[in-house]
Order: sequence, then C-alpha cells, then structure tokens
Amino acid sequence: MADLHRLAIVVAGPDLADDVTQNAFVAAWRELPRLRDPNRFVPWLRRILVNGARDLQRRDRRRVRQIDLRAAATAIDARPGRSDPAFDVDRLTDVHRALASLPVEQRAVVGLHYLADLTLPDVAATLGIPEGTAKSRLNAGLGMLRRRLGSDAW
Repeated sequence: MADLHRLAIVVAGPDLADDVTQNAFVAAWRELPRLRDPNRFVPWLRRILVNGARDLQRRDRRRVRQIDLRAAATAIDARPGRSDPAFDVDRLTDVHRALASLPVEQRAVVGLHYLADLTLPDVAATLGIPEGTAKSRLNAGLGMLRRRLGSDAW
C-alpha cells in the first residue's frame, strides 16, 4: 500500500504521512465491520486516510509545519515510470512547493486524481463528495498551480 503512503505525503506532508497512514489502517481495522461492500475497500481506505489527514491538520493548525519538499519529491517520484532523467529538479521542487500551498481539500482531489490515477467519479466517491465538487476543487487547485508555476508548466 505504498500508494496510500504517497497519498498521505501529498495530503498531509512527509512529516505527518507515517502517522496518517498508520492511523488510517488502525481506523479501518476498527471500522471494518461497517464496510458494506468489500469490493470498495481501497476507496474506503483512501477516504479514511484523507479524512484523517484533514482532521489531524485541523487539530494542529496552531503549529505550522513546513513540508519537506525533497521527501515529497522522492516519494512521489518513486512511482513506477517516473524516472525521466531530463526532468528539471528545480522545477520539481517548485511543483511540490506549489502543491503544498493548496488547501487540503484541493490537494486531496489533485493527489487522488493524478497520483492515485483515479477518475473524477472515483475521486468523488472516495471523498464522499458530489462529482461536481470534485471537478471544481480540481479546477481551482490546477488554477492555483498554474498561477504559482506559470502557464507554461501546463
């Protein structure tokens, strides 16, 4: 379930990713009898993870945590097929910095859609939000990323 840990890095940051991932598995174990459709286990677990990350960040709002961009870059780029030697490392750092600046709701949608390769209906189902909300959060997040990185990055 390395994909879940990478999702936790995107949503909560590398410093909280281990805790968020572990808490998600513990919560899933406790709530397993409530899972109605075993075929939906992975989306259900993703939703628990994203909600747990959001809750943890709300509780910890007083202390601002700086996301370690190198760790995020390493974790995200560890995905199979992401080893393009021509990729500009400075640009990658800018992307991660811009991603870290998104509100957690937008970061979750962007992470699920692009990192977990989920369709927008699956993102919406995973987060328990309407598909239109997932689309608007994705659009807003991408718009913010474009503004921060320049339109030539997209």
